[in-house]
Amino acid sequence: MTEKPVKVDTATNELIDEFAYFLGTTKKAIVREAMLEFAAARRRLADDGPRNFASMPLDDRLGLRRGELLRAFEQHGATNVRILADEYREHPGALALLVETDVAMGSAAAPLLADLARRLLHAPVEVVSATALSLFNPEGLHRAIAESRPL
Repeated sequence: MTEKPVKVDTATNELIDEFAYFLGTTKKAIVREAMLEFAAARRRLADDGPRNFASMPLDDRLGLRRGELLRAFEQHGATNVRILADEYREHPGALALLVETDVAMGSAAAPLLADLARRLLHAPVEVVSATALSLFNPEGLHRAIAESRPL
């Protein structure tokens, strides 16, 4: 079998380098394992079908779609996504996310991101803008960060 290079952006290449170093393995092994894990998750989704995906526990759906969700948020200028504690949820059963949003998007960022997450996860999602909190309620932001966990 002839090996061929896989071209990735600089940030991804650095991330693969760091994983390989910390795990004491090769970059090829990191990429291979990531691809196998990705394929297995997709295969489970295909086998289960869309109705079964929506019936999975929210934590499982979030685990399967975590990467997609983070990429979709990043495309809209959102970073540092965190899961908020239950007390921040307006609706029972909803997922509440604390997200640093692009200042240029203003108040439109949170509803847009909530809609993206809702479509990806097939679940009610509420998005709280950490950017807005930092401007209007810095103490509330510190409390929210302390009571949340990274996605």
